[in-house]
Amino acid sequence: MCEPDQVQHLALATRAFVLKMIPNVTEQVDIKAQVIGYGYGPKYADLVCVIMPLNSGVNLGIPYAVKLPDPKNILEGTGKRHRHIKLKSPSDLESAA
Repeated sequence: MCEPDQVQHLALATRAFVLKMIPNVTEQVDIKAQVIGYGYGPKYADLVCVIMPLNSGVNLGIPYAVKLPDPKNILEGTGKRHRHIKLKSPSDLESAA
């Protein structure tokens, strides 16, 4: 479990990473769901990724990730479409995978 300020720092680092890696993406905050979505339109089909702050760190969610190759098995989750990557520290964002 992370301290709230550690989660905030990690979420902000993840946000900076997403904005750097995905040019011209639109950022949308869903306060009720407690996620920040990034995409090219308002629908789920338009999403590229979501940031989900948790007590234990941050999940970087990827819609339709079930269709992506995952040779290093970094994607987690059991949903029909969505998978996520668990981030525990900003250094996790530097991983080549």
